[in-house]
Amino acid sequence: MAQQHGNGHSVQHHVAPVIHYVGVWLLLMLLTGLTVAVATVDFGGSLNTVVALAVAGVKATAVIWIFMEVRHAQPLTKLSVITGIFFLVILLVFTFGDYFGRSTTFTPLEEGWRSDGPHSVGTVPELEPKPAHAPAKGPAKH
Repeated sequence: MAQQHGNGHSVQHHVAPVIHYVGVWLLLMLLTGLTVAVATVDFGGSLNTVVALAVAGVKATAVIWIFMEVRHAQPLTKLSVITGIFFLVILLVFTFGDYFGRSTTFTPLEEGWRSDGPHSVGTVPELEPKPAHAPAKGPAKH
């Protein structure tokens, strides 16, 4: 189907057959079943998160590439999608780098939680609230 623009150029729009949408739906249902199956398996440690994100990434790619028909889009649209994905990857790399760089061993104490790593979650004496009626320090003035 061609549309005429004001500058005299016509733009071709791709019309996908219904079978493509049914195929995307079936693929998404299959991947949703895979997501449920993966959630019941313990891969150990934080590998469950990585596997779940990988399956979600495949689903997102299928929706963007096939359902939203980015494969038939203009080059600038493709560049925009790739740029968004690139910055999402940067965000995830820094987030997981921060998460995995921290200590994960916590010990319960009566006054709170204490971490054995460099980032303590326990109470910090400098940040504890002061009593409302604290006695004045220093010599009393009469």
